[in-house]
Amino acid sequence: MQLRHARAVLSAVEDQARELSVRVCAAVLDAGGNPVATIRMDGAQLGAYQLSLDKAWTAVAFESPTEEWASVTAPGAPAWGFGTSLAGRVIVFGGGVPLVEADRLVGGVGVSGSSAEIDARCARAGAAALPTPGHRTDRQAD
Repeated sequence: MQLRHARAVLSAVEDQARELSVRVCAAVLDAGGNPVATIRMDGAQLGAYQLSLDKAWTAVAFESPTEEWASVTAPGAPAWGFGTSLAGRVIVFGGGVPLVEADRLVGGVGVSGSSAEIDARCARAGAAALPTPGHRTDRQAD
């Protein structure tokens, strides 16, 4: 995951959040779960920062959007308790999306600061903005 690509993802997240009149934190991680870039919009909740990191990490670690875990981790469901695994780092509600290029996992984006549905919408907007290989961005220098 190149820094300039992470910046493009975060820019799209921020644009979507502004359009929805919410203040969020967002994180982009590489395929190894390491942070590449983060943002905290003015006025975003302090706790949202760590949640954005954990949502992105969950999306990378399990190669699926975090919202897909919601129904199977409800009380009595097959994966009940999964959200408390790995020292509570696993997030089982919306806001984390894997980043994929040419069918290959390259990282994840996590968004937190609003409802799970809006966080997920912002994360999907960020993922959709991931430049494809060979795509030039306005800022070529990392």
